[in-house]
Amino acid sequence: MPLAKRWVMIGDLNQLPPVMEEAASTFKVSQPLDELVRDDSFYGWIWDKAQAGSRIMLPRQYRMREPIGRVVSDLFYEGKLIHEAPHPRMPLPWPFDRELVWVDTGAQDEYRDAQRSVANEFEVALCKDITSIIRRRVRKAKLAVIAMYNSQVNRLQGALKGIVPPDDIESVDAFEGRESDGVILSLVRSNDRAAIGFLNDPNRVNVAISRAKKLLVIVGDSKTVIGGAPELFGPLFEHCKEEGLVAGVGAVVTACQRVGIRSHVQRLSRPHRGDRRTRRRRRGQRLPGEAAPNGEGDVPPNGSEPMPIEAEAGSNGAPEPAPVESPRETE
Repeated sequence: MPLAKRWVMIGDLNQLPPVMEEAASTFKVSQPLDELVRDDSFYGWIWDKAQAGSRIMLPRQYRMREPIGRVVSDLFYEGKLIHEAPHPRMPLPWPFDRELVWVDTGAQDEYRDAQRSVANEFEVALCKDITSIIRRRVRKAKLAVIAMYNSQVNRLQGALKGIVPPDDIESVDAFEGRESDGVILSLVRSNDRAAIGFLNDPNRVNVAISRAKKLLVIVGDSKTVIGGAPELFGPLFEHCKEEGLVAGVGAVVTACQRVGIRSHVQRLSRPHRGDRRTRRRRRGQRLPGEAAPNGEGDVPPNGSEPMPIEAEAGSNGAPEPAPVESPRETE
């Protein structure tokens, strides 16, 4: 550094930019450089304009254990990161006995609240099971639960009282710049249309999966997110298979049994999209295009009917045993 007359240090261009005030976003520009500053691409412009020999990337990362760091490096940094995190692995039961786990929820109905933010109650229950499992085995671990939508954050804060401090349950955007020993990421989106909204943003996904030091658990419907952004979530899903584990809901149920707690996710239904027409008729709801009986008005969908969950097959294809109740259950 002493050899240069001037240094410009810029933040990570592969993560989320600063939040722009609404007034600034409507600011009229007269010069191209003004537009660069307004649209937060100025630092990227500096990086691109600098000669290759005059720009340096700092490649060492000390946060993430190597299996997590390799995924982040391969997907967002052309494999250039050097991993020097010293943290030991968390002593957890299968399937959380490795650093990187994707719990594939399958088809679960998302819904929108009055503010049009998206939530997914099934993922809330799964996050409660997962955090309870970790707390039972590693009580002092610092945990964070992050979600892609504020409505999901609100529901998680209510469900995880006494398990995870509310300040450690945040949206992905709000959690940028922070870290935690274990991070559970709720993707939220699950629908027939593969509609994923602003999940289709590499910078946001990079922030989401790079917050964990020892354990990253992704909770989400792989079919929806891969269908919505195959070039982004497809490689992430494959990396989870190679570097860690992809597990079904039954694996979480079994882990609850092993640590002596009852699974909350079993109290919810698990609808399968192929049965939606049958379920609506059974509940007396009309399908799109059907006439209302006796001149009745529209009946909006009200979620899925309760039905028990059987333990699913784990990653090795063997069925997992059903969970047992324990007097030590943490509500």
